[in-house]
Amino acid sequence: MEALEKNWDIEVLVWAPSMLQNNRSKEMVTYAPVKKVSVSEQVFYGISGRDNPLGIGAVIRIPERNLTDLVVGKDTLLVVLEEPQDPGNVGTVVRTVACAGGNGVILLGKATDPFDPQSVRASAATLLALPVISSVSIDDFMTWSKAHNLRLVGTSPEGEHSYRDIAYQRPLALLLGNEQKGLSDVLWEAADDMVRIPVKERTDSLNLAAAAAITVYQAISSFEDSDPKR
Repeated sequence: MEALEKNWDIEVLVWAPSMLQNNRSKEMVTYAPVKKVSVSEQVFYGISGRDNPLGIGAVIRIPERNLTDLVVGKDTLLVVLEEPQDPGNVGTVVRTVACAGGNGVILLGKATDPFDPQSVRASAATLLALPVISSVSIDDFMTWSKAHNLRLVGTSPEGEHSYRDIAYQRPLALLLGNEQKGLSDVLWEAADDMVRIPVKERTDSLNLAAAAAITVYQAISSFEDSDPKR
C-alpha cells in the first residue's frame, strides 16, 4: 500500500483476493494502474516468507539513489550508519528515523543491503517513505557533509559527553558505527561532538538500533526545546 501511495515503480502486484480483508486495500489494488496477478491462498502462502501473510505482495524496482537526492535544509536530521551488518538493525533504524520525523538514513562503506527482506520487514514499510542512501564512501560523505554545513555527532561508549549534555544543532547528522567495531577513526575525528549512552557494568554497549533510537529522540527533544516556536 505504501509503494502504491508513494508511486514506486511496481512491476507487478500479486494478491489473493480472499485474504485481503481491508476494504481500502482491496479498492487500491483493484484500481491500481499496474500489472496485477490474482492467486489462491495456497499459492500465496507458498510464495510468501511470512507465517501470516496479508495476501498482497509486489515486485518493485529499487531506485538508484545517491547523496544528491537528499535535500538538506536548516532543520535537517539524518542518521549515518557506518558499515552496519545486521539487516534487522538497519530496518529498525529506518523505522525509528521515520517515526521521529527525521529526513533520511545514509549507509557508509560495505553495509548490508537495506532492501534485504529482513530489513524491509523490520522497517514496517518506512523504507518506501524515507530516503535511504547506501554504498556511500566515507570520503564522499565527508565532502558532501561539509558542503551542506552538517553538524556531525558521533556515538561511542568512550564519547566525551553524555548524550543528554549537548545541543543537537541542525542541520545534523548522527553517526553510529559498525555493530562490532564502532566508529572508524576517520569519522571519530570528523565529529563535532562524541556522545556516550551510559550502560551498567553487565554489558559493554547498547544494540545499534537501540542506541540510534535514544540519540535520535534526544536530538528531536533538544531541538524542539531550543525553539520557542515549537
